[in-house]
Amino acid sequence: TADDELVATTTTNSSGNYSFTNLPPGRYFVQFGPPPAGYAVTATDQGTNDAADSDADLTTRRTALIDLAPGENDLDWDMGLFVFAAIGDRVWSDTNNNGIQDAGEPGVSGVQVRLYRPGSSVPVAMTTTNGSGVYTFTNLVPDDYYVEFSLPSGYRASPRDQGDDTLDSDADPVTHQTIMTTLVPGENDPTWDFGIVPTASIGNRVWLDLNANGIQDANETAGVPGVQVVLYDGSGNVLNTTVTDVDGLYHFDNLLAGNYYLRFVVPASFVVSPQDQGTNDNADSDVNPTTFLTVPTTLSAGGNDLRWDLGLYQLASIGDRVWHDLNGNGRQDGGEPGVANVSVELYRPGTDDVAGTGDDVLVGSTTTDSNGFYRFDNLTPGRYFVQFGATPGYSLLSPPDAAIATNETDSDVDANRRTPIVELVSSAVDLSLDMGVLNPASLGNYVWFDADVDGIQDATESGVQGVRVRLYRPGSATPVMTTTTDINGLYLFNNLLPGEYYVVFDNLPANRSFTRADQGNDDALDSDANPLDGRTGVIRLVSGDNNQTVDAGIFETITVGDRVWIDLDADGIQDATETTSVPGVRVELLRNSDNTVVDVTYTDLNGFYQFTNLFPDTYRIRFSEIPIGYIRSLQDRGGDDALDSDANDNFETAPFTPVSGDNPQYDLGLYQLARIGNFVWEDRNGNGRQDAGEPGIPNVTVTLTGTTGAGDAVTMTTQTDSNGFYSFDGLTPGSYTITVTAPLGYLFTTADQGDDIGDSDANIAGAMPTTTLESAEEDLTWDAGLYRPATIGDRVWRDTNGNGVQDAGEAGIDGVVVTLNGTTGVGVVVNQITTTAGGGLYSFTNLAPGTYQITVTAPSGEVFTYRDILASEVAGANDTNDSDADASGMMIATTLESGENDLTWDAGLVIPASLGDLVWEDLNGNGVQETGEPGFNNVTVALIGAGRD
Repeated sequence: TADDELVATTTTNSSGNYSFTNLPPGRYFVQFGPPPAGYAVTATDQGTNDAADSDADLTTRRTALIDLAPGENDLDWDMGLFVFAAIGDRVWSDTNNNGIQDAGEPGVSGVQVRLYRPGSSVPVAMTTTNGSGVYTFTNLVPDDYYVEFSLPSGYRASPRDQGDDTLDSDADPVTHQTIMTTLVPGENDPTWDFGIVPTASIGNRVWLDLNANGIQDANETAGVPGVQVVLYDGSGNVLNTTVTDVDGLYHFDNLLAGNYYLRFVVPASFVVSPQDQGTNDNADSDVNPTTFLTVPTTLSAGGNDLRWDLGLYQLASIGDRVWHDLNGNGRQDGGEPGVANVSVELYRPGTDDVAGTGDDVLVGSTTTDSNGFYRFDNLTPGRYFVQFGATPGYSLLSPPDAAIATNETDSDVDANRRTPIVELVSSAVDLSLDMGVLNPASLGNYVWFDADVDGIQDATESGVQGVRVRLYRPGSATPVMTTTTDINGLYLFNNLLPGEYYVVFDNLPANRSFTRADQGNDDALDSDANPLDGRTGVIRLVSGDNNQTVDAGIFETITVGDRVWIDLDADGIQDATETTSVPGVRVELLRNSDNTVVDVTYTDLNGFYQFTNLFPDTYRIRFSEIPIGYIRSLQDRGGDDALDSDANDNFETAPFTPVSGDNPQYDLGLYQLARIGNFVWEDRNGNGRQDAGEPGIPNVTVTLTGTTGAGDAVTMTTQTDSNGFYSFDGLTPGSYTITVTAPLGYLFTTADQGDDIGDSDANIAGAMPTTTLESAEEDLTWDAGLYRPATIGDRVWRDTNGNGVQDAGEAGIDGVVVTLNGTTGVGVVVNQITTTAGGGLYSFTNLAPGTYQITVTAPSGEVFTYRDILASEVAGANDTNDSDADASGMMIATTLESGENDLTWDAGLVIPASLGDLVWEDLNGNGVQETGEPGFNNVTVALIGAGRD
């Protein structure tokens, strides 16, 4: 088990003997190594002489537990070995069913074979036949056995015992089992064979031939269930009838070799696909479309002929409509009329499978009715396209494929009035091939400089050349057309489809913006562009429209704004590292003359704000909705107005008067108070890390010294709380140092072990490095770990009765060398040596917390007693009176915590013992050492100390 312990390893000598000497009393077992190739362990505990039997378990090669007393010499632990046996032979295809392996009859691979002992339903072993039909069971213990074969699908068993036992079939034709046979050591019996006779079958599939081409295409996965199939022999006699399953499959099996043919009962409304199409007989339809019969076929023994398929399909239809697309959206909307008397022709593409080429085949023609509809019926599944004729009075075609919800309402033709090729499958009714017709429209007008910014085109105001104008459809990010205004500021978009549009003006001259929109009552003279983005409202054009009223006026503007930022060091100046801003602050632009709020905005995610498109005037800026906990930075610090904070105690700037084209900047700095502190704890394991369960130390004095960002000196003192925590709150950003005063009897642990959150930051004097606190910073990473020195040791004694426990009267042994090795919690190596004195006592003192291991050097002629005896083994045993040393004198490693005094590490000494004996060849396999049975040389033998379980 897991707590067993390897004591020693040896090998047998030329006579098969082995021994282990100088052993301490205790509980052991012997583990023998693997036997030589071809040998197995003989039966255990045979006969009445324990010195002459085999003691090793057949599977594990392990003895029972051995209780070895002080000085005992136990030479009764042996292992016997014997040679394995084997059985097997062959499974073959007995094509003439005579039960004899004739020349040319092949083996059958992959047949499962099971080996049993009589009276047991659990197989001894299982295997499968190889490519030649051969199987073998090897490494068998001599015993009685029989063989059982699994009959493969499509075979039946041959008659058994029909001649020579090396060539006949030995399995019962019903149970497929052989009779019992007895194997002796070393026997190999290859005479147990099984003959099987192959049978034949026929069948395959009735499928829905979607394209009626007589071939099972990759997408034709649906079978036709419930179709009756009748099997005839070569003389026309009905042998069997079945119906296809849910996948269209059918199958007739267990057939004798001979001639057969099939007849199918075709369901109503279905048509039989063409027979024998293509070159792949596994994928075509094999049934005569008139007689519903296949041609005769011959089945051979073992044959499985799955080539006999039937393709079925149903007739299809195609059609729909030509309509007047009044709004040009490419969709048939309510109220849009059909176009009558348009010629419509239906074609099948030729061998090139391209519409509109010379090899196309005309299938039929018609004209649209009074509502614009047309239809072609009774079509064989296949590929088709529609060609529409001319539509006098209409100059444009609707955009193709514009339907949102369904293909049945859009226009499907290209510029040649021809639809794409569509695939009509079995029973399809495709009423989706339409054509829309319409007439074009136009839109445009004027971009001008609005000198008086009144949003109306005055007689003296001139046009602006070079402004980009883009025409869009609502919902699309791609322009329909793009142009620029000419030398007079004019633009025009021609040949437009009816529908909804909007215009976007951009690429304005420098420092220009859009004037007020929709001023006055004359749409031909106002500005239609939104002042914010240059975009007009939606304009609806109908067939033939010419809208020349879409204009844009522009003028030169003023912009005011800048930033609200986190003043990390609270000095009122935007430093290069102060990149964090405050979003969501309300900023109001006030007209100074009457305190009217001209505009309101909020700082963005980067703290910026901006007021644009302003007219010249005198303004103030007021900041409000400042986040809770923020303090205003000092106003107008430093000499750079672009970097300072401009707000007074009321969070307002001074009045300012920008002129045309100005871009003045007004900023606000904010900061929050900071906090520092954290934890003073007892570092029980001395590793410099705050581990789970290590307690805080209360009432420790902690001192803070430093200066604020403004240069003010700060000194504060506090004490740790009942859990060892401390903090200094409400600090202005600045530089600070923390010092901890160690309580009496404590030392500071090693600093900076691992990450800063869980380490100790104090040096040996308790001082921590100086740190800088920024706005809102809460730095709770400044910790100090302390520990108290520890002690380990106890006693070395003579265990007179060898029970592993210090009993009354058992004396200590002075002068024994004891070594301490280990590492402190931070990895410092510790090596110390002492000797026992005063009745076998020893100790190591003033140790830092860490992991340590004690080793005792045994005096000559003595070995160590049992270790770690339990109370269930010896009454009264416990960790204070047991022995802790292993056979080498080494004790397990232990961890000393802060202040620990561990005097439980003892070592008992006793006089040694021995055990061993023999590994021999059990020639007759009876499990007993008999005269003439030789020993085995070089067999590995291991001695294991038994664990507590």
